[in-house]
Amino acid sequence: MTNTATLHNYYLRIERGFDMTTENMKNVSLHVEGNKLIIEVELDKQFGLSSSGKSITVASTSGNISVPGHEEIKVGLNVYKPAKAHK
Repeated sequence: MTNTATLHNYYLRIERGFDMTTENMKNVSLHVEGNKLIIEVELDKQFGLSSSGKSITVASTSGNISVPGHEEIKVGLNVYKPAKAHK
């Protein structure tokens, strides 16, 4: 498959509600306690500039994923800060 076809397939999977795998997550931990979703992010980590160069990624689920034990509930998370704050 070409890169364009791969990217197209990726977006089709998202539009149709398929999950991204949790192995692609960056600095995000999810778990459920009772009926609450607990999201943990270490705020002192960084994963480089965004493609626009305007922000620095702190954490990301890298797409939509299912909540552990609640496959019908999805979460997509991006934590970032302005690139200016990095200087």
